[in-house]
Parts: sequence; C-alpha cells; structure tokens
Amino acid sequence: MSFKTLLILVYSLAGLLIALFSAFMTYLIIGEPIGMKMFSKIALVVVAALPVIALISYGVGKYFFGKFEGIRYRLDQIAHGNFVSIEPQERIADVERIHRSITLLSERLSELIESLQKQNEITSNMTLSLAHDIKTPLMIINGYLEEIRDGLIAPEDLPKIVDKMGLECGYIDDLTSDVLVYLSSMNPNREREQVVIYDVVHEVLPLIPLTPETHWNIDLPREAIIEFNRMDLKKVLMNLLHNSAKFTSHGVITIRIDDEKIIIEDIGCGIDPQFFPRLFEPYSTADTSRNRQKNGLGLGLSITKNLVLNNGYNIVFDESVTVGARAIIR
Repeated sequence: MSFKTLLILVYSLAGLLIALFSAFMTYLIIGEPIGMKMFSKIALVVVAALPVIALISYGVGKYFFGKFEGIRYRLDQIAHGNFVSIEPQERIADVERIHRSITLLSERLSELIESLQKQNEITSNMTLSLAHDIKTPLMIINGYLEEIRDGLIAPEDLPKIVDKMGLECGYIDDLTSDVLVYLSSMNPNREREQVVIYDVVHEVLPLIPLTPETHWNIDLPREAIIEFNRMDLKKVLMNLLHNSAKFTSHGVITIRIDDEKIIIEDIGCGIDPQFFPRLFEPYSTADTSRNRQKNGLGLGLSITKNLVLNNGYNIVFDESVTVGARAIIR
C-alpha cells in the first residue's frame, strides 16, 4: 500500500467517524427518539459528506505524497552517487529539517567517498611504486648471490660484494619504513604536548649530513614553545632540514621564528614553479632525475604535511622566493 492510499483511507475513516459522532450527538441533544424522517436526513448528510471527505483526503494525501516523493527522489540520487545538495523550498518545518539532514548527509558522503577514492588511488600507486623500487635491489642482490654460488667472485672481492648487498638491503628497509611512516602519519589522533623548539632542533641537526661548504644558522629563542607531538615535530624537522641539506651544496640553511611562524630556508637550487601545486602529493619531488638514492618513494613532504595538519598547523612553501626554498609552518 502506498503512502498516498494510506492517507486517503485514514482521512476517509476519520471523516466517517466524525459524521457518525455528529449524528449521535444530535440524538443526545434532542433528547428523544429520532423519527424515520429525521434519521434519513442525518444519513443523507453523512453520505453526502463522504465524497467531500474523500476529495479532501485525496488532496491532502497527494500533497504529502509529493513531499515524501521528493525526499525519496533525493535519497535515490544519493544511492546512485549523485550528491547534488540543492534543497527545495519548503513551508513545512519538519520537511525542511529532513531536507537539511539529507543535504548534510549528501555532503559528508561525497567528502568521504572522495577521500576513500583518493586514498585508494594513493595506496594503489604506492603498491606499484614500492614493487617497482624494491625489484631493482632484489635483482642486484639475487645477481650477486648467483655469482657467489657459481664461484665467480674472488675471495678478496667478497667483502665488497657483501657491503653492496647490505646497501641494497638498507635501501629496501628505507622504502618500507617510509611507507609505514606515511600510513601512520594519516592518523589524526595525535597526543600533543608543550615542546621547546630549540631542544628538538638540536636533537635533529646531528643526524643530518652537510657538505663542508654548508652550515646551519639557528635563530630560535630558547624559550619558544610549540604545542606538538614531540616525535611528529622531530620527523617534520628531519624531513624539511634533510631536504634543505640535500639540495644545498654550499651556503647557509636557516631555522628561525618570525611572527609565530617556524621558517626553514636555504639558498640551494630552489623549487621549479611547476612543482608547487603538487609539492605535497605522494611521489612528487622537485628532483626529476629519478635517482633512487635521492628520491625513494617521494613520500617525505606528504608525511610532513600530514603530521603538521594532524597537530593543528599548516605548512606551505613560499612561492615568491627566487633563490633557494622557504618552508613556513604556521
């Protein structure tokens, strides 16, 4: 039974009951038995009222059926992936609230599906890239093993071959670690604390190699505090400072605070403007040489972006810089 039919039946039954009640009350008010003539007139009124009641019931039922049909139509559109959030104008407050809830549901589903699709694409690309990048060192290791098995490696050369195999194993370990860190960085539930930036920076600097012609310029107040997950902050600084060191062969790399912003800048080779729109996307890198010892999977800045956002901050690269690069955490 459709909703419209149900409304018509309910209103018709209600109208009939009202008519019968009116006849009964008439009998009580008169206070004496009703004659056949009077009874027939009352019955005629009841019968005459039924079509009017049915017509009114049909109109009301059709009106409300149209409202619910609009709601059903919007839900069907959402079910088929059409997340258009155009709300019809409604005079009935309850129906208007339902449409608002549907719009909110549509927007959230659209955002969720878009996010899931993007994550699925990232995961697929990551799997393909990881498989591609791991294949090369595995082939190298396997080649060395076959040469050792066949006696093609002289005993005096064996230590060098073992060292090379160790380097390839280390590269595989770095790749898998990057993927694990990236997946971990996507978790928004970070426990933040009051961290002294100066202390964390000096914990990170000894871990970053510099050329003899490059040096650090630390311009940080010792009392400067940031509310951040300590391990996340170390990873963020490690990635940014490592990038600066990698692309600066000589000169100064500066870490400073300016107007409550942490700024890391260098005078290295800089960033090609074409890379700015997708600088924080996975697998993007300003170094197009595809040198696997430099690039890895290109997850460093993606991890950095995730960690910064999950701690309530934002990070950008200053596109107005013409020499070197300037990262700003704010």
